[in-house]
Amino acid sequence: MTTAVSLNIQLGQARVPATEVPQRAYLMVEVNPTEATRGLRLAIATVLVLDTSGSMSERQGGGAGGTKIECLRDAVSRLVDQLETSDAIGMIAFDTESRVASALRPLGEAEGRSALQAAIHKLKAAGGTRIGPALDAAIAALAGSSDAQRSARIVLLTDGQTTREEECRLAAERARQAGIPITVLGLGENWNEELLRDIGERSGGYAKYIAQAEDILGHFQGAVRLAQTAVITDAALTLRTVDGVKVTDVWRIMPMIDRLPVTSSDGRTATVPLGAMSGQLGQVVVAALELAGQRPGDYRIAQVELQIDAPALGLSGERHRTDVVLQVVSPGVPLDDPNPDVMNRLEQLRAWHAQTRALQEIEAGHVDNATRLLDQARTALLSIGDATQAALLQGEIKELEQRGRMSEGGGKTLLLDANQTQELRDYLAGPPPTRTDEPRPSAPPPPPPPPRTPSVSSPHRTSPPPPPPPPPPPAPPHRPSGAAL
Repeated sequence: MTTAVSLNIQLGQARVPATEVPQRAYLMVEVNPTEATRGLRLAIATVLVLDTSGSMSERQGGGAGGTKIECLRDAVSRLVDQLETSDAIGMIAFDTESRVASALRPLGEAEGRSALQAAIHKLKAAGGTRIGPALDAAIAALAGSSDAQRSARIVLLTDGQTTREEECRLAAERARQAGIPITVLGLGENWNEELLRDIGERSGGYAKYIAQAEDILGHFQGAVRLAQTAVITDAALTLRTVDGVKVTDVWRIMPMIDRLPVTSSDGRTATVPLGAMSGQLGQVVVAALELAGQRPGDYRIAQVELQIDAPALGLSGERHRTDVVLQVVSPGVPLDDPNPDVMNRLEQLRAWHAQTRALQEIEAGHVDNATRLLDQARTALLSIGDATQAALLQGEIKELEQRGRMSEGGGKTLLLDANQTQELRDYLAGPPPTRTDEPRPSAPPPPPPPPRTPSVSSPHRTSPPPPPPPPPPPAPPHRPSGAAL
């Protein structure tokens, strides 16, 4: 029998001491795609929403390379050459006004690819910036385009501040309701990172900072890769607990960290919407449980049930159930070490909290507190083997110590990347899409970018056994239910 996922359940500590007072426990739920799911690739229906305002005519950093609009045209052209004939692509250009540069249609249609390439080369930079109507036009173009074999997505790229920000947030909400996540890409330094983060999160997508225009193509490819593997839809987790056990918090830890909404009608059944998920990455969820005092013995404390749809596999309402058993031992009986896999995930959560609080402290002008929190986050990231993000934090700690502020791109990177796990970053940076049909000649390669400082490679993950962290502090608003990447 074909199944889309498997379920792996682990407790932070399988044996706990008998007490007369409540104690905390952590339950980790791993949703792992099966081989059948990993082998699927959906056709995509993607609308590129592209900033063609006057600032896109600038050479980034005043350098001698191409302008931002030239780099954008080249990146879109290369992306189109890498896609399948079954993929449908549309393009909306915006400055102060929005216009359909190329209607959404499959590349395999007569002159579909060549007509899109011609439209790409006509993109010119002029005017101001207003994003909201362009997003609405993209949502309208994609309405009804997502089905069992095709995945809908919007990719927004901008380099500037938009007018009427609230209409962008409302458009993102409408995109989520239509099941259309938005990948938001901010180019350069002159855009509102909080707005772009909100657009990504409210739509069920994500936002990324692009430091150099030469990197646009790689981010486009990452967005396409996620769309191609959005095989699992409408996933929901149900936690049924016994008397004396209460679910206090639920966090998604992978591929992105966010606090999940929990609904319960009777205090013992907690329902957690997981939304859609990639058939390559799956998800990891950690629930915090409060346990009443218990005598020694083996207890079935909960049942975990996962329900998913995978239309591309012909699966609807696939269910997986697992019982959770906890051993309570007498005082003085040796306890097992904490589960290292669960502890590593809790360290990821701890690092994210510290980074989020550091940004709040910087905004409040408390540089010393922010520096301390970033160092805590750096230490936690190193303990789980995320050396790349730890190196980024180390650089920003030096900026705060020496200049009292973060680097130009540091705040943007931290705000947008702090909740993205190493697994997601690695996946987005993976190889470009590979066409199975006859490829057309690609555009000539652009001039090579200037040399970049190599990133620190990530060592093998270690598994320290730290004690469970304290209850998480108040967090920013969670990703809306039904969210996807």
